[in-house]
Amino acid sequence: MVRCNKCREEAAADAPQLCRKHFMDYVEDTIHNTIASRCLFSRDDRIGVGCSGGKDSTVLLSVLMKLGYNVTALAVDEGIAGYRDASLASLKEYCASNRLPLKTLSFAEVSGITLDAHAAVKKPACTGCGKMRRHLLNRLGHGFDAVAVGHNLDDEAQGILMNLLRNQIAKLSATGPVAGITEVAGFVRRVKPLYFVTEKQVMAYAVLIGLPVSFDECPYARYSYRAQVRDALNDLEAVQAGAKRRIVEWFMRVKPKLMEAMKKEAGAPISADQVSEFLRASGVNA
Repeated sequence: MVRCNKCREEAAADAPQLCRKHFMDYVEDTIHNTIASRCLFSRDDRIGVGCSGGKDSTVLLSVLMKLGYNVTALAVDEGIAGYRDASLASLKEYCASNRLPLKTLSFAEVSGITLDAHAAVKKPACTGCGKMRRHLLNRLGHGFDAVAVGHNLDDEAQGILMNLLRNQIAKLSATGPVAGITEVAGFVRRVKPLYFVTEKQVMAYAVLIGLPVSFDECPYARYSYRAQVRDALNDLEAVQAGAKRRIVEWFMRVKPKLMEAMKKEAGAPISADQVSEFLRASGVNA
């Protein structure tokens, strides 16, 4: 029998190897510490939580509710038959059973077309979908102090690598536990409390507390560049355990210098030579 590293009871999860209670405490403490140390929001703030009915956003909603934050679920319906309608039905049931408010907005309401209809004439659909989702989530978030999204550590490692491979330094510097470089009028502050929680830990937490969530992947995801980077990172993680976390930790060390540089450039892209100079100045080898 594999035992918990803290109490020697039977372990319910690994990485870290903990029993059910201590694993739940670990995940909740990690989220709480991220909120506190990164000043994501306070107890007095109204928090909109971007929800899809999937594991990440529902775990985030559940933990924030348990920690006593004032949360409202915000859901965007892209119009993906057999996928989003099913996950949103689960989300509505979960919010109703926990007396949580839920606000929704759909692609069809705003643009007059579903993602399915768009994808029928233009592939891949992910780039346009991502932009539209962010736009609608921002609209739903008006009136809230922050919008929290369920991006986990795996998602962030993928995003960092994608931006590096594409030399998108402006986008790279704008990511992190708090999205953006400076506050922009009309845009609600977007934050990521799951930033230091891995996808595997999110999945284990959802299973251990019996959350009614979908573990299915979007049917369009397999066409995306992110899916290619995800698969490559998973292969790397299999032979270099902790590679994803090290990518995120590296980025958090260099992020302040990148943000400083981008502010000086007033949002203009910077050259690869300038990036190397900033990284050297930060004491990190590029």
